[in-house]
Amino acid sequence: MLIGDYGEIKTFEDLKTEIIDVDLCAGCGTCAAFCEAIEMDGDTPKMVGDCVLVRGALKCGTCYTVCPKRSNGDATIIEKFLSREKRDELFGNYVGVYAVKATNQDIVAKAQDGGAVSAIIHHLLSTGAIDCGVISQRDEKWRASPLVVTAPEDVTKGSGTRYAVSPNVEMLGEVIKDEKLRVAIVGTPCQVKGVRNLQSKLLEVIEDIEILNIGLFCTENFRYDSFIEYMTPRLEEGGLRIEDVTKTEITKGKFFFRSPKGDVSLKIAELEPIIPTNCRNCIDFSAELADISVGSVGAPNGWSTVITRNSRSDEIVKKMIEEGLFEVQDVNIKIVHMLCKNKRKRLEKEEAGE
Repeated sequence: MLIGDYGEIKTFEDLKTEIIDVDLCAGCGTCAAFCEAIEMDGDTPKMVGDCVLVRGALKCGTCYTVCPKRSNGDATIIEKFLSREKRDELFGNYVGVYAVKATNQDIVAKAQDGGAVSAIIHHLLSTGAIDCGVISQRDEKWRASPLVVTAPEDVTKGSGTRYAVSPNVEMLGEVIKDEKLRVAIVGTPCQVKGVRNLQSKLLEVIEDIEILNIGLFCTENFRYDSFIEYMTPRLEEGGLRIEDVTKTEITKGKFFFRSPKGDVSLKIAELEPIIPTNCRNCIDFSAELADISVGSVGAPNGWSTVITRNSRSDEIVKKMIEEGLFEVQDVNIKIVHMLCKNKRKRLEKEEAGE
C-alpha cells in the first residue's frame, strides 16, 4: 500500500494479498483490461511490468478499484445503467422476461439451449449496431479463452457453454484500445460487475462508448486446471478423453459430457470439491447488473430465458421477436427464483460453517 499526495492508494500487491492469494479472484481480467503491467496467465492475473505508482505516478490503484470481488457500489450501478420500472426481490431490476428460441437454424444447431446470446450478437452485427462482440471460445481440451467477432457468421464459433473461466473483460480493454467502441460483451455475473466498474470508474469519460453487457445465469464456474484434473479420471472411466467431448451441459441435477462415443455424467453434488471460493461467496445467480441476462432455467427444453434490465435491451429483444428472429413463450419464474434462492443459501451455509 502506498501513501501519496492523494492519500492511501491500494495497489496490485494489495489485490494479490486480499483477493488472488485467498482464492477470491474470479479470473475475469478486469484488472488487466487497461493496465500494461498486468496480464492474465490463464485465469490468474500476474504483474509483468512496473506499476505506474512504482514509476512515480501520483495516483492510480485502478486494478484494485475496479475488481468486482472487492468493490461495492451496486446501487450506483443500478442507478446509472438499469431500469427501476420493476424489481424482483430475487433476480433484480428488469423490464421484461421472455423464453425465446432463435429461428436461425445454424445458430440453434451449434448453440446452447435456445441460442439467445448468439442470436442477439448476430443480429447486432448484421444491423451494424455494434462494432464487435466479445465472447469466449474453447480449444480441443476445453480450455476457454476470449474471442472477438466482427462478422455475423463468426458468432457461432463461440456457441455453447464452457464451464471454465475465460477472462473476457481483459479483451474488452483490447477492443476499446483498438477504437471499437460499440461492443457487446458476454460474461458471468462477476465479469458483468467488472465491466460495470470499468464503465463507472474509467470509461465514462469516453463519449461515444456503448457497451451491451450480456450476463449469463451462473451457479458456479471452475478454474481450468482443477476442472480438468478432477474430470479426466471420471471421463476415462466412461471410455472418453476430454478431446472426445463435443458438448457440456447441466440438466436435471447432473453434469453431462456429450460425445459421439457416448455420454458421461455425474451428479452436481460431486463437483463440490472444485468449486472456487469466489463462487461460494457469490449470491448473484441471474447476473443482476447486466443489460440482458440469459440462461436456460425457467424456459422449456431447448429454449433460453432472457431478462431485459433496461429499455435499450428490451427494445432489442422485442424487435427480434417482431422480425421473426425469436420465437417466444412464457417463463416459469418459480424455477428462476428457486435457483436464485439456492445460491444465496449456499453462502449462508458457508458463513455458518456447514
